[in-house]
Amino acid sequence: MVTAASLAGLLIAVNTTSINSAINDVAEDLSLTTGTLTWVVNAYVVASAALVAFVGRLGDRIGLRHAFVIGYAAFVMGSVAAALAPSGEVLIGARLSQGVAAAILMTGSTAAISTAVPEERKGLAMGVCGPLRRSASPSGRCMARRSPTSSAGGASIALT
Repeated sequence: MVTAASLAGLLIAVNTTSINSAINDVAEDLSLTTGTLTWVVNAYVVASAALVAFVGRLGDRIGLRHAFVIGYAAFVMGSVAAALAPSGEVLIGARLSQGVAAAILMTGSTAAISTAVPEERKGLAMGVCGPLRRSASPSGRCMARRSPTSSAGGASIALT
């Protein structure tokens, strides 16, 4: 469970930085306006921030394992939808679904570590997860710059 929690944090961080790095290519591929681009980025941020408390409670009710499965599945589906998005509207919807999934994964990751690791090792577990998440920021930038983009909606987003 600790591995799943660490990977969730990594996935979220890579996603956030890769879209910011690939935004110009995405705008060009889909002929997006500045306003649409703003929503491409902000749909994810707003959804993930607004739903953290709600999905945290959902995780408490259905269990961390189920929440992770739902979060990972939703994140993958949102990523595929973003990569195949033929328009800005579809891309915004895909980013919104990624944000909801990110909220599920964010709330579950800390809780998973807290419940899966004995009290005397929690500091070490959190200490390992933190740098892993921080390493994702430069990784996302590199992945976005090295990924091919397509007229179908920027394959760089699919890698996250």
